[in-house]
Amino acid sequence: MGGAEDVKHVEDKGLAGRSKAMGKAAMGCAGKQCAGFRDFLLRGNVVDMAIGIVVGGAFTALVNALVTDLITPFISAIWGGTNFNELTFSINGSKFFYGHFINQLITFVIICAVLYFAVVMPMNHLIKSMFPEKPKKPERPDGCPFCGHSPLPYTAIKCSACCSELPPLPSETLVDLQQKEAEMNADKNADEEIKKPAEKVKV
Repeated sequence: MGGAEDVKHVEDKGLAGRSKAMGKAAMGCAGKQCAGFRDFLLRGNVVDMAIGIVVGGAFTALVNALVTDLITPFISAIWGGTNFNELTFSINGSKFFYGHFINQLITFVIICAVLYFAVVMPMNHLIKSMFPEKPKKPERPDGCPFCGHSPLPYTAIKCSACCSELPPLPSETLVDLQQKEAEMNADKNADEEIKKPAEKVKV
């Protein structure tokens, strides 16, 4: 009897150990998932996106108030005191609120204008200043003679599509393309000089 009880006791301890290990593993997995969810919520782009949505909603409400309370009443006063929201017409008993549509259209145009002049233009200017465009090389007149891929720069040795070695260009064509490239680079340098701010003359 004592041997059977010892075996049962050992088995119980084994089950308890396995259960405890499984519990720890489950808790560790749950902890990792929670940590991953926490890191996801606290990532910069998620927070920035949430702030952008809130600010965008507030800005839209502000523009709506500007259009509804100031712009369209001013236009209505010029046209004879008609409220845009009351401008409607009916066809076969169906009422069309085209005045409300005009309000929304003006709101849309204002938001697009603000986004373009306040966000898009500065960002494009910043990107161009940080990553200036490389001068493009003149292209081979006929592209790749094997697969017909075009355009290809005249200095290319292999085709970027079929990887075939390109035959050399005739000397006259090569000279013309080199001259064209020099003219393109000269025009680009002239444009850059014009864009540079004028240096102050030191007295």
